Amino acid sequence: MKDPWGISGPGFIVGYLCLLAAPLVIALVGRIVLAFTGKRAATAYVPGNVYEVAFLAGGHDRVVETAVASLLERGVFRADSTGRVSAAGAVPSDPVEQAVYRVVARRGTTRMPDLRRELRSAAVLRGMAKHLTDAGLIRPIGGRVVLRRMVFSLYLLVLGIGVVRLISGIALDRPVGVLIFLLIIAAVATFIASRVAKAAPMVRPTAQGSVQLASARKAQSQRHSTRSGGPHRSSAAVPILAGAAGAVALGGMMMYPDEELRTALAAPPAGGSSGGDGGGSSCSGGSSGCGGGCGGGCGG
Repeated sequence: MKDPWGISGPGFIVGYLCLLAAPLVIALVGRIVLAFTGKRAATAYVPGNVYEVAFLAGGHDRVVETAVASLLERGVFRADSTGRVSAAGAVPSDPVEQAVYRVVARRGTTRMPDLRRELRSAAVLRGMAKHLTDAGLIRPIGGRVVLRRMVFSLYLLVLGIGVVRLISGIALDRPVGVLIFLLIIAAVATFIASRVAKAAPMVRPTAQGSVQLASARKAQSQRHSTRSGGPHRSSAAVPILAGAAGAVALGGMMMYPDEELRTALAAPPAGGSSGGDGGGSSCSGGSSGCGGGCGGGCGG
């Protein structure tokens, strides 16, 4: 009996196992190559604002969170009890804040996950990534993005080959149990690779970037020490780490000073829906937060 494609069943299974392993090998080799080629000479560059510090600490998403924190604190944004953010003030002058503001204003109201997702490819964040890469503070991101997409494409190709072989095997009444099992593995691997390819690339500071980040954390600690009556120590990084933006830049949205507001922003969407305005009560981003608490509907 003629074998499909001129390849016996056991021979195809062995080859298919090799195909399943190939994207993993390519990913590993690619990471090693990028690690060596991405090294840059140390520079004396110091992050120029709180958003560059945020990018060093947490990448694209952290910059968006920091901008939202700053705009909430200044009253330019408002958040309701369901965690939706809306514009309430004039367009800010900072380029990062402008990009965030435009998305929120266009959407009317939006949740943090949707806002982060849409802004990951914003031109201002791509420019910041390039600037910090050229300054030697973070490892190049572009190569890792291309590698992730390549691995996903390869797994998609492997899955397609397996599906076509399965159809041929069924048509010729050949045993396909093992192939079905391998196709399940290929489908899971393709799904995982797809999620990884769509996720925001992880920012990896260089040695110099880590030094600058540690300096920023130390400056923030000194600022808190000064505010609590400790000895004052001057630092050029202290002014750019003031307020809610500084706290969120280094620690994420869960470090936002107002407990009720950060709880509302971190809460999952009610009913799993991201449409509509949610009907939530409006909460300001000031130091008093919601008054009655975002969790309780801002005063009931």
